[in-house]
Amino acid sequence: MNDNSFKHSQRRQGFDLVRLSHSKEAVDICSNTIRAFNREGLALYRKGRAVFFSINELEMFIKTRSATRPQSSVREEVSGDC
Repeated sequence: MNDNSFKHSQRRQGFDLVRLSHSKEAVDICSNTIRAFNREGLALYRKGRAVFFSINELEMFIKTRSATRPQSSVREEVSGDC
């Protein structure tokens, strides 16, 4: 059983809290990004000095966030200075 399937089995069992300091390894998102998501409404949980977030809540937050954000067109500006 590889490490990735272990993470998925943990999520199915209902316990999906991850330490903020382990966010890069757990979900490949920087802890500063998770903190920015917290300012936008993602819940963080504290126990003493440790801070945790829910993988399921993060997944739902990202899905609803991308669904409600307007799609912007990407324009490339070219300047004369290289």
